[in-house]
Amino acid sequence: SSGINAEYGDPRDVLRSRFKFKHYYFKDRFPVTHSTNLESKIGLAAEEWCMRELDNIVYGERTGPQWLRDNYRLVTFSDLVDDPTAVAKELYQFLGLEDVEDVLSWAGAADKIDLLQGTEEYPVGRWNASHEKIVEEECKPLIIKMGLQFRQLDIQYSESYY
Repeated sequence: SSGINAEYGDPRDVLRSRFKFKHYYFKDRFPVTHSTNLESKIGLAAEEWCMRELDNIVYGERTGPQWLRDNYRLVTFSDLVDDPTAVAKELYQFLGLEDVEDVLSWAGAADKIDLLQGTEEYPVGRWNASHEKIVEEECKPLIIKMGLQFRQLDIQYSESYY
């Protein structure tokens, strides 16, 4: 058996990270300076990024070729961070492979390396709840599809929404 896995991060965290840190795409396409409207740049970037990610998920689950739909598994980054060993075991099972002890021990390692250390471009605290709310407004369908809860918008939905 084989499978295709897609891993997605919470759009609020992804966009915050891409604006906060020196990410080539967002820095060049939506440069943030003191003389620009940060809110509109966040809105444009969120709309573009979230629609692309939602299109990818829907393609893998529903509209792509049958071989893809039969072999597609969505993994959220938060699940991977919360329990990497469980996710690794689940993915090995999904792919029809035996667990590899080296991978499981690597996934379960508690040591974390701060890969972003020293790369901050903007002052701490520049991203705030109003920016997160903009992302939630632009990314409603993706947030719901991923089964995430809204933190800034008062929106509740049933699991069967998408």
